[in-house]
Amino acid sequence: MPRTPFVAGIALAFAFAPAPPTALARQPITDPPGGRTKVLGVPETPGVTLFDDLVRLHVERSLSGRIPEAPDGEPLRSSVYVTLTVEAAWMWDKPIVRFERGLFPRASLAACPKACSIPLRDAAMGALIEHDEYLNAAGLDFGPRFLVVADAELPAETLLLALRSLASASSGAPAGMDLLYRTPRGLRSVPVYIPPPDPIPIRAAASPLLADIQITAKGWEARATHVYLPQPVTVSAEPALLSFIGDLRSRDPAKRVAFVSAPDRVTVREVARLVELVHREYPVVVLKPPGPIATRISERAR
Repeated sequence: MPRTPFVAGIALAFAFAPAPPTALARQPITDPPGGRTKVLGVPETPGVTLFDDLVRLHVERSLSGRIPEAPDGEPLRSSVYVTLTVEAAWMWDKPIVRFERGLFPRASLAACPKACSIPLRDAAMGALIEHDEYLNAAGLDFGPRFLVVADAELPAETLLLALRSLASASSGAPAGMDLLYRTPRGLRSVPVYIPPPDPIPIRAAASPLLADIQITAKGWEARATHVYLPQPVTVSAEPALLSFIGDLRSRDPAKRVAFVSAPDRVTVREVARLVELVHREYPVVVLKPPGPIATRISERAR
């Protein structure tokens, strides 16, 4: 039976701490002739890991290196990796959903409670259970994660649906989700979140930031609550965007969350670029469709 994510709203999703850099990695090694997956438990070493090597070879084989780029990111963590090519969504080395022109076919979608891919969600549930069992057997005490390896030219709509499907596979707080990037230092990742299915509870006396940065035809448009940003701000150059994000964060350094809106017409490359830019100032970047951020007043909200 599907498990429900976001038990305590988005706050729980923000509670995941990074996994230790030295840990036993779950290494699925593909045998091309038979398409089998082997699981190897081997110690990772700082700097270079078998998991890094596995993902690097996988990216070259499956995507010919077509992944988003960034100046830097976080080291890769042992994860269940999910690949989004222009043809299909894959769990490990197994195709789960065949795409239609880079999009999930409508027949594979249902409410979870918002639109998600049922086959991808179900495959993710099984992969998480298997991964949890491996971590427990190895004596590792940190939550499971997904590493999303996405073709940079896919529509943003496909990435968002995939993330929602993966989050719907978790019970309680969703599993951690990272986007994979190519950097001058090798493959790195940036964590990404999605909004909870229900409106975010906010105390009546609170002063939320609700920063929302959206990709536009001429750059980016930023919005926030009136006390922080009386009028929307449009910028067209990356240095100007970074300066604006830094200024916005300086107005209230305690605020840790920012939202990124991804119109359907843009690519994963554009969305991933914006996620990485915003993540430089805000540790929690929530990827969502265009539109207002759904909130509700609640005296019980923290």
